Amino acid sequence: MNFVNTHFNYLFPVLFALLVFLVFSAKRKAALLEAFADKRSLVWLVSSYSRKRDSLKTALIIIAAFFVIIAMLRPQWGFVWEEVEHKGVDILIAVDVSRSMLTKDVLPSRLERTKLALEDLARQLRGDRVGLIAFAGSAFVQCPLTIDYNGFLLSVRDLNTRLIPKPGTNIENAIVEAMQSFGKGSEGADRTLVIITDGESHAGDALKASALALQANITIHTIGVGTTQGELIEVKGEDGKLSYIKDQ
Repeated sequence: MNFVNTHFNYLFPVLFALLVFLVFSAKRKAALLEAFADKRSLVWLVSSYSRKRDSLKTALIIIAAFFVIIAMLRPQWGFVWEEVEHKGVDILIAVDVSRSMLTKDVLPSRLERTKLALEDLARQLRGDRVGLIAFAGSAFVQCPLTIDYNGFLLSVRDLNTRLIPKPGTNIENAIVEAMQSFGKGSEGADRTLVIITDGESHAGDALKASALALQANITIHTIGVGTTQGELIEVKGEDGKLSYIKDQ
C-alpha cells in the first residue's frame, strides 16, 4: 500500500494532540463531578452523565478523525496495466525572428508576446508532439518534434533576432523546413504548421510552398503579431546604447 498525498502526514501529531486534549478534558470533568458529590449521589443528581458514554464518545471522535486523515492521504493498493490508444497531433511552430519583431507596438515586444503565447500553448498540450522553427531570411529547426514540453519551452525562451544571420522574411523557407522536419515518419498523423510573423514574405514563393504543403496533408495556420500602425524598431548598438533602425 502507498499513499498519494503524503503532505498530510502532519495531521497525525494533530490527532495525537486532540486525543490528549479529550482524555484530559474527560478526566478533569470526572474529577470535578466527584468533588461535587460522591459516586452514588451523582447517579441521582446528574442522571444524564455516564463516564462510559464519555469514553465511548471520545473513542469514536478519535477513530472518525483517524479515518478522515487516512482518506485525505489517498491510500492505493496495487495497480492494473491498461493499454490506452491516443492519436496525437504533430505541431510545428514557425516564428519570425527578423529584427522587426523587436517592435514594441505590442508589449513587451512582438517577439516577447509571441513567446508568452507559446508558453500558454505548451501548458494545454496533452500527448501531442510539438516543434519549433526560427526563420527570417532563412530558416532552421530550433526544436525538433517532441513531447518534452519543458525542452520545447527552453527553445522558445532562447528565440532572439540574432539566431538567423540572413535578414528579411522568407516564409517559403519556413514551410519547406517544416515539410522536411515532418518527414515521412509522421504521414499518418495530423500535421499542422503554425506560422507567426509580423509582415509579408520579402523573398521566395510562399503560395507555391503552401500548395506543396497542402498536397502533403499539412495544415497551415498563420498568425499575425503587431498593430497596423506599427512602431519604430528599437535596437542596441555595439556600444550598448539604444537606437532605431533607419532606412536609406
